[in-house]
This record gives sequence, C-alpha cells and structure tokens, in this order.
Amino acid sequence: MSDADNLKTTRRLAMQGLLGAGALPLIGRTFSPISPAMAQGYAGVTANQSEVVFMPGASVPSVAFAEWDIEDDESKRGARTLIAQGKEEADKAPRNASRYEAKTYDFPTGTLRVLRWKKGTPIIHQIGFATEVFVLEGSATLTPLYGIKQADVKMGAGDAFYFPSGTIRNPKPSQDFVIIEAIVGSSTPNPKGGVIRLKDAEPRWTAQWEEGGQFKTVTKKEEYAKAPKGAVKYTSKRYIWEGNSMRVSTWEKGGRTSVGTNGRVDVLFYCIKGRLRRTEGKEVFELAAGDCMREVKGYSGFWEPLEADSAYFATDAPLIIGGSTPKTKA
Repeated sequence: MSDADNLKTTRRLAMQGLLGAGALPLIGRTFSPISPAMAQGYAGVTANQSEVVFMPGASVPSVAFAEWDIEDDESKRGARTLIAQGKEEADKAPRNASRYEAKTYDFPTGTLRVLRWKKGTPIIHQIGFATEVFVLEGSATLTPLYGIKQADVKMGAGDAFYFPSGTIRNPKPSQDFVIIEAIVGSSTPNPKGGVIRLKDAEPRWTAQWEEGGQFKTVTKKEEYAKAPKGAVKYTSKRYIWEGNSMRVSTWEKGGRTSVGTNGRVDVLFYCIKGRLRRTEGKEVFELAAGDCMREVKGYSGFWEPLEADSAYFATDAPLIIGGSTPKTKA
C-alpha cells in the first residue's frame, strides 16, 4: 500500500470516528490539526453515495457533543482536551464541560458540519479535520493547542478561517455561537492557510433579468440598484483562498438566474435562512434553513429565491482522486 493510500485510509477511519452518526465512547485523546496535504487526501465517496446532491436538514440528526479540559498528570501528557459524542456519553461529561449540538452533511466530495452552542454555554472546541471554519453567529477566541506558541485570534460573525488549528473558546458567550466547518479539498497543492475578516471579504452585487429573449447580468453596485422590477438580485461576500473559496449570498425575493453550467469543481451549499429553489440538471429542490445541497461539476442549473433575505453559505469542494490535485483555478 502506498503512502497516499495509507494517508487516505487513516483519514477515512479518523473521520468516521469523529463525524459518524453513531455515538462514540469517551475519547481520551486530542485531535491534531489537519495539514493541507491531509485535506487533499480526503476521500468522501462511499458505497451508494456518489449521486447524493440534496440533504434536507430534517433528515440529518442533531448529535450531542461535550468537550472539556483536563490536567493529566498520571500519563505525563499535561493538559488535554477531551471530547464525547452522543447524548449518553455527553451526559457523563463534567458539569463544566462545553456542550453543543452538531449536524453533519456528508457529500461525495466533502463534508459540512454545523455546530451550535446555546447562549451562556461555555465554548470549548478543538478543531479537528476542518479545512475551513466560518463563524455564522456569535464570537469566541481561537487559542493555540497545548504546548504550541501561537497568538490568540478573535473570531466574530462573518469571519472565515482556512486550515485553522487550535481550540475555540468563550467561557460565557452572551449569545448563541454557531459555526460551519467544511472538510473539503484544494485545487492547489499545499495551499496557505489564513483568516479573512467580514470587513475584508470581497463584496459583489449581482442582478439578472431577461431582456430581448436573453439574460442580462450586472455586477456593479450602481447598476444593481437600477435593475428593473422582476430581476433576480443578490449580494455576496466572497472569501478567496489559495485553491478554494467560500461565499455567503443574500437574495431578494423574486426572479430567477440564467441557466449556468458548473465547469470548475463541485460546490457545497448550506441554506442559512429563507427558501430558495434550485434546478440542478433534471432535479428540482427547495432549500429551506438547515438544508444542504451539492452543485455537481458539469451539471447545469439555476436559482429562484422564494423569500426575501434568503441566504446560503457555499464552498468549493474539489474532488481529489488518488492524492492528485486537479489543475483547476479557484
């Protein structure tokens, strides 16, 4: 077995342990941060899963987790973070443990996880295999792993992290804290990680409407404001990384986009709020808050926003085969 095959096998087993739907016993170890090379070795396709393109949120179980810190003098390993999965095991965690709910959406080319802490619940979450983290609600601090010298990093709503490592903390959050973790590949070998703040994300204004039998598209703020009645209109914040990108788009109600063919890589979507209709090839889906879908490379489709202020999170999800990296420009 090659090193690449070993890497994929190890990663698949580790992901099954961390992200599987069934309850795990108490895990007496920490999870190491994933490297860019490991992320590119992710193999998400399993039997009977290659055609999965839509997952209603109601069909995905919300799984209880608990995480807490310990000082393990007996094993001489020093301070560690422990994690328990499943309600039965999470209930056994110490009273001061961080408790949260997580939904996991597994697609052939990647995984999205949505983690939610309630207001006032202490936040302790060691980042495991996530290659991207997006803060949907609330605030916290990303602290270094035990024994690692690294500055704390503040995290606020709308901030995005690429190949992060460390432990997310907030001893007493004043509001709910929600993050989206993405486990996806990169179309660039050994990409550089980083942080993009909400204020630094690239803004884009898009309006489309049919005129003379063809669709017209404008992408400037001034033209967006002057788009005719019936045009489909949405604004986006774009987080551009090396080998990948994330987008958060908010839509006005009405209209539809032109038919477009996805010629780059798969894209994974999580509906944050509202309702949108997606026609994907021959399939039609209505996405409501909590639903996920996969836009498949090579498929054609279009969007129709059904409610005002509908919004989704999206990330590229390149399919990495046999450890190779497709030469796709992000």
